[in-house]
Order: sequence, then C-alpha cells, then structure tokens
Amino acid sequence: MAKTKKRLIALQVLKVSILFIPILTVLGFNAPQYFTQEQGYLLPQGYELTLGGMFAFLLAGSFMLGKTDILKGSKLWWVLLVLFVLLDSIIDDGILILFTIALSQTVGNLLTSPINNLKMQLGYENQARASAEANKIVYKDMITNQVERSGRV
Repeated sequence: MAKTKKRLIALQVLKVSILFIPILTVLGFNAPQYFTQEQGYLLPQGYELTLGGMFAFLLAGSFMLGKTDILKGSKLWWVLLVLFVLLDSIIDDGILILFTIALSQTVGNLLTSPINNLKMQLGYENQARASAEANKIVYKDMITNQVERSGRV
C-alpha cells in the first residue's frame, strides 16, 4: 500500500508541475517585458498586470462557482474591457501563452487515467486491509477457543 500511495502522490505532483511550470516559465522569460515600470494605459505596466491577474483569477473563480448572474448585459463587456486594458502587455503574447496552457493541459490530462486507477487501487487495498484486520480478530477468537478445548471430543 505504501508503494501505491507514493506512486499516486508522485503522479499528482507531476501533473500539477506539468500544468504550472510551462506557463510560469513563459512568464519568467518575459518578466522584464511584462513587469516594467513603463506607463501603461492607467498605471505602470507591472501594476496593471498584477491587478489584471488578480481580477482574472477572481472572474474565473466566480465563473467556476456559478456566481455570474451579476455579469448580465453590458456589465460583462465592461468587465472584459477592464480586464483587457489591465492585461494589455500580456495579450501580445497570447498565442504563446494559450499554446503553452493547451499543451500542458493536454499532457496533464494524459495522467488523469493513471491517477484515477491508482486511487481506485489504493481504495481496494485499504478495504482489503480493513477486512483482514476484522478477520484477524474473528480468527484469533476461534484459535484461542480451539486451544482451550484441546483434548478428546
């Protein structure tokens, strides 16, 4: 069981690494371009990118939670306009960033099946161990009763 658990943890860490390391690498290589103190539309570029990133995470989280009723009609377009203005410096590299995200997500999805199989195997191993422990108690009582009744029947 310990071996299965270690393999499962290793695959999960590998999947998370595959998902985040490529995009962080792109951002790392282009950081001098993205996080300069040159003036953007509203604020220095570094501040705009940081605010835009936080705003994008907030927007993505609200979409995932289904809390997007507030963004009906023209409000959605105003929110997207603010997002695009804040993320202007990163939009120029949109193709590279989207390609990196799509590629890492595809490779990460290849690990989903082995991870699910290992989770199932780990569940079966836990169930087998619990059953063996329960049987051990029952058989222990049977063995002690047999020893006490030794002799002619």
